[in-house]
Amino acid sequence: MDFISEGASASRLMIALCAELTSSEAAESVLKGFVPILGNVISAMASVPICAFTLHKLLKSCEEEAYRVQHEFEKWSIIATNTSK
Repeated sequence: MDFISEGASASRLMIALCAELTSSEAAESVLKGFVPILGNVISAMASVPICAFTLHKLLKSCEEEAYRVQHEFEKWSIIATNTSK
C-alpha cells in the first residue's frame, strides 16, 4: 500500500466528516464551546517558550549582579581589614 494514497484518502475522509459535522446544529454548539478552549491552549503553548526565555534572561542578569555585589563586598572587606590593622 502506498502511504501517500492512504494519506489522501484519510484526508478526504476527514474533510467529509468535518463537512458532515459542521452541518449539524449539535456540532455547531460543541464547536462554539471548544474553540475558546482550543484558542487558550494554543496561546499557552506559544507563551511558555517566551516566558521561559524571559525568565532565563532575568535569572542570568540577577546572577551576574549577585557576583558583582559579592566581588565588591569582598573588595571592601579586604580594604576594611587592612585599614584596621
